[in-house]
Amino acid sequence: MKGYHGFSDTAVDGNAHSEIYNDAETNSLTLDRTQNADGTFTTRTEASDGSWESVLHNATGTAVSDSWARAADGSHGEDTFDSDGSVDGITYYADGTYSTYSREADGDAELDYFSAEGTQSRDAWWHSDGTYGGDVSYSDGSSYSTQHNLNDTWDTYLTDPQGQTVHTVFEADGASHVVPA
Repeated sequence: MKGYHGFSDTAVDGNAHSEIYNDAETNSLTLDRTQNADGTFTTRTEASDGSWESVLHNATGTAVSDSWARAADGSHGEDTFDSDGSVDGITYYADGTYSTYSREADGDAELDYFSAEGTQSRDAWWHSDGTYGGDVSYSDGSSYSTQHNLNDTWDTYLTDPQGQTVHTVFEADGASHVVPA
């Protein structure tokens, strides 16, 4: 039977803790809330598979940051939520690689991927005007970029290891042409 199976309320170091347990046959969930003396509070949710999320809230209840881990793939990360609606975060993957993302208040967003050594390998971006694109960098120094435009056209940029770039425009009807350098 699914449902709440326990509740406790204790004081630790002057902060109030409340815990709710859900111990279902296929899913176990623990929610812990810590009320801090300054009015802020933290909620922590833990799942039976070892995944968890901890969220810091300001005194009005708005989330200002979080940290989390997913047991299934070994990833973990943290996020910061600004009062203007922007968000910044980082995700660490089990193989040592990581990604960062940023979403501005106006809706512009970017996602960047890095090797374990810190070299950027690719990115994706979205602008509030509806355009979007991405870039991939290769170990030999070559790169590929694409930009999708509002008029259903898109541009690609292919740069070889010597730095020579070919810019191709693809029209909405499928026709394409190379833009002279």
